[in-house]
Amino acid sequence: MLKTYIYLMRIRYSNGFEVSYNVNEKCLDYQIPRLTLQPIVENSITHGFDDTAEELGEIRISIYSDDDFLCLEVEDNGRGMTSEQIELLLSGKLQPSENSGIGVENVRARLRLHFGERAGIAIESEPGKFTRTTLRIPLSACRRKGDKE
Repeated sequence: MLKTYIYLMRIRYSNGFEVSYNVNEKCLDYQIPRLTLQPIVENSITHGFDDTAEELGEIRISIYSDDDFLCLEVEDNGRGMTSEQIELLLSGKLQPSENSGIGVENVRARLRLHFGERAGIAIESEPGKFTRTTLRIPLSACRRKGDKE
């Protein structure tokens, strides 16, 4: 579903960005809820590449395991954020009028609902350079393809 969304956004934005994938084969068996990665990629496209018309946008999507976690990482070369912006975004303290943070808050709620309190979101960024958002899901809570509900 994510590849279909990206295909449509590349048409909408006149191929103004490229996407690359780095997915560990062992992670392909794990399932995540719909609309988990899409809002994070959407943020890269709509917020990260805003005011970067001169440079081609790049999004790197990585999926790997780290210790006991499934990690889903989305990194872009967009405008980035300050540490204060990240803190407001992750704390849920952005004002609704700013029309930001809704996607991240929804993803955080979805992760906690499906995977418990150990699941979470981390954001690293440097203004003018990049933003990297990492979703961490406990492997013990992940459903694998073929598992019964």
